[in-house]
Amino acid sequence: MKPGTQRGFTLYELMVTVLVMGVIFGFGVPNLLEFARNNRMAATANDLVSALHLARSEAIKGRVRVTLCASPEPVIDAPSCDADASEADSEGGYIAWIDTDGDAVVDGGEQMLLQRDDPQDITVLGDSGYVQFGVNGNVVTATGAGAPLTRILFCDARGNTVVSGSLSAARGLRIPVVGHPMLFTEVGEIAALGLACP
Repeated sequence: MKPGTQRGFTLYELMVTVLVMGVIFGFGVPNLLEFARNNRMAATANDLVSALHLARSEAIKGRVRVTLCASPEPVIDAPSCDADASEADSEGGYIAWIDTDGDAVVDGGEQMLLQRDDPQDITVLGDSGYVQFGVNGNVVTATGAGAPLTRILFCDARGNTVVSGSLSAARGLRIPVVGHPMLFTEVGEIAALGLACP
């Protein structure tokens, strides 16, 4: 090494480095946030699909009625069912239990199968507040309750907008009478459900 030689960055090199980092952060951070929102939406919808499959399989296996229902406080010791989806606090949290009398009301002694809290930053809308599976796995109407849930819409602040190709930021779910839930991810399919994001 020659005496008097200094090592380090020139002002030009430092400015180019700062510029490159600014471009990376400018494109990367928004994409990362969008990626996280998409994953949260997919996880919320998939969690409910799994819960529906669990409820249906327990009904068939145990030859009992199993109800999955919206609940204003789903994770407390004695949660209640909001079968008609009338309570403003039922924001997507739900419970599932072996409903021995088939009335969509959680009674003492009935076995709780699942309790899920409200999803973060996601609105869940449905055409009813409950779905009940009979002993053959088909959707049945609960004793003394209105029609069961057939359509569900999951929305966040983006609504039913395109995020990639024809895929939507929202998710839709249809529960036919045979009990196999169908998940929709495309903008047109979700719009055809007839439920709208707030």
